[in-house]
Amino acid sequence: LLSANITYNISGIITYVNTLAYTYGNYKQVLTIGLISNVPRTVLYFLLIPEYGGIGAAISYFVGTVAGLIISIIIAKKVKMNIGWKDLAIVLLIPVTIAFVQSYFNIHYVLAILITFFISHILFLRLQIITRMDLQDSFGILPPYISNPLLKMLNALGKKLNSSY
Repeated sequence: LLSANITYNISGIITYVNTLAYTYGNYKQVLTIGLISNVPRTVLYFLLIPEYGGIGAAISYFVGTVAGLIISIIIAKKVKMNIGWKDLAIVLLIPVTIAFVQSYFNIHYVLAILITFFISHILFLRLQIITRMDLQDSFGILPPYISNPLLKMLNALGKKLNSSY
């Protein structure tokens, strides 16, 4: 759960830079990010999976993701993209820390995912990283029978945690 959380957050940065490069029409940069992310993954899959199985697949994916992050940072500097590293660090560290604590206590991964999601969002609300409108937009894609109870619960929590909610 911990490594998946880190990889997921790194992939978000890569997607962020990739989308900006695409929007600017820098298709060579988009291709470069894709190749540098996926070639190491593919090569390492063939090398590591026969020997290490699922762990080899995870290592392969992680190495490709880190390579993609490095090239994304280089491209972001070229296009003068300002990455808010402080905000990204907070958004990364909160769920990673929660996941780490849960992995230490061997909490089942399904329960750990739910706990990480809810505690992270509560802390994001408390720290004003996300707003009420962000939550409403996020839950707006869910069917009403799911989104309405979730919004009521989160609104009640939000009012208790953040006076400006």
